[in-house]
Amino acid sequence: MITARNELLFACSLNARDSEHDEVGYKIMRSKIWVVLILGIVSLPLTLGCFTENHQTRVSKGAQLTIVAGTPKIAQEIVFKHENEIRKITPNANKELVAVYLGIVNSDVGKASLYIDSEAAVLRDTDYKTHSILDPFSESEVITSQGDYTDSQLMEYVPLLWGNQTLMKDYQITGFLIFEVPIGREWQSLNWYQGDTVVAKFPE
Repeated sequence: MITARNELLFACSLNARDSEHDEVGYKIMRSKIWVVLILGIVSLPLTLGCFTENHQTRVSKGAQLTIVAGTPKIAQEIVFKHENEIRKITPNANKELVAVYLGIVNSDVGKASLYIDSEAAVLRDTDYKTHSILDPFSESEVITSQGDYTDSQLMEYVPLLWGNQTLMKDYQITGFLIFEVPIGREWQSLNWYQGDTVVAKFPE
């Protein structure tokens, strides 16, 4: 690619000697080349910008994947729409739900095959105890009517990250992981294990 660019600039230089008009054309061509290069360099930050627009986040990079983690959010219940159903997750006694908004970016490999289940990641607290992902479908119940839930509440924690995901190079997936944890914990990191091992820190 560098060789091709050098040859192009050399050819433009030869043409520029013929007339002032060609010199203008050379400058325009050179400017376009640099614009393309700059756009290529900033494409990943722009992609992450789409993810971080509505969430305070922190980026942690592994060998193959980049994990963008939001601040863990405590919830007493989580309701969501799945297909034609409205489902609700409630914690067991002395437990609470924690939702972590996550972006998984493949910037280094041709294709990353991910299987997101209870072992794909753990939430680590400040006492160094770990907590597994909750299956949002088997651990939720169907409710018969929307009741007092608004559309905003039903969409607050979707999409939910679960199951098989294929991530091509330079693409990302975003969504929520749900955890059931003891009440009153503070959080240190999310440790990701699928397709790469990444210790994702949370925003300070």
